[in-house]
Amino acid sequence: MVKALARTHRWKRLPRERALFLLSEMAKAEKIGRGFRGNVLRLTLLALDIVEAILDGRQPSHLELPALLQSVPSM
Repeated sequence: MVKALARTHRWKRLPRERALFLLSEMAKAEKIGRGFRGNVLRLTLLALDIVEAILDGRQPSHLELPALLQSVPSM
């Protein structure tokens, strides 16, 4: 889950004009499907306290990446 958070925030920082090209290239290099990439990008919408809990390993045991991706609203 930490890797997914780091990846999505790295992607979000890309310059807008290059983002689509670079995201596609990075997703291809990391063998990530387009749909998964879109879902993971929604993690940037998480509240800071949730992100901090994940990074500190304090998230509830039932909070795993698949469940989290389903519960984050679309942009």
